[in-house]
Amino acid sequence: MKALQVLVPEIEKDFVDKRIISSVWGICHLGRMWALYPEGMLQRNNLLDEQQIAQIDDWITDISYAAL
Repeated sequence: MKALQVLVPEIEKDFVDKRIISSVWGICHLGRMWALYPEGMLQRNNLLDEQQIAQIDDWITDISYAAL
């Protein structure tokens, strides 16, 4: 979230650098793939408990909405 706050001046421009948008959506997409999907590497290898999965889901949701 702090990274998005720092990027506000860039994101508010009429034309936003596609690398910024790509990076933010990459964080969201890869976070979902790795942590939230049952076959993702973190769950498949039993590296997260239910509370951690819920926390990461909340973080990704917050990042997604803030980016929109």
